[in-house]
Amino acid sequence: MVYKVISLIFCICYMYNLQGQNALIDVIMGVDYSYRRLVFSEDEFVPNLIGTQRNEEEAPSINARIGLNYHRKIGHQSWMKTGLRMADLGYKLEARTGLIWPSEIETGVFILDPSLPHEVQIVNNYLFLEIPLVYRYESSSSKWKPFVEIGLAPNVYLANYQQEITDIYTRFDLIQETNAQQSTLQIAAIFSFGLIYDFSEHYQIFTQPSFRYHLNPWQKSEITEYLINGGIEIGIRKKLKSITQN
Repeated sequence: MVYKVISLIFCICYMYNLQGQNALIDVIMGVDYSYRRLVFSEDEFVPNLIGTQRNEEEAPSINARIGLNYHRKIGHQSWMKTGLRMADLGYKLEARTGLIWPSEIETGVFILDPSLPHEVQIVNNYLFLEIPLVYRYESSSSKWKPFVEIGLAPNVYLANYQQEITDIYTRFDLIQETNAQQSTLQIAAIFSFGLIYDFSEHYQIFTQPSFRYHLNPWQKSEITEYLINGGIEIGIRKKLKSITQN
């Protein structure tokens, strides 16, 4: 499925380019502050207890995204954008410190074992392939171009890798299996704004704060989980065709 989506997008981009349309391609990378929103009934004891505890023990994490975008001009200062991005989303659990192992107290006296971890933190990371479908309006035709973007992005789940970070080691566990409660195709709403600078006839640089909210649940059960993230993106863009005024 993923390979079919990738092939389709590049075929579309290639056909647009052949038609002589004004076009751009860019490379983008970004840092995200990602988290999740929990929805549960406060009238039901167990979901309310677990949901409240999770909200107390889980926190946002710093994640990253990188990708390629293709842009086609559709108006005087209007563009449509699509592409492919690898997006890393997730959250972390509260760090636990002062851990004591049974082997350290089996004599009745605490004896520190330096080979065992005494601090641990778990970080849940979800890896997605994101396919943005975004409209952009640029408010200027000069070298400096403020802009705003709005759109949707299908996100195809690829894998979950969990980090166990301790005071003596860090371990990564890759989990590719899913369960019936998870939605492996996510639809995210995107809003961003930023600034483009034409630093040569053929190249631009840009930066943009960007915000995403996943419209359908990532996990759906007695406690429903929605993924959210916001961050800053930077990139460099190349003009594939001469950009003319319509």
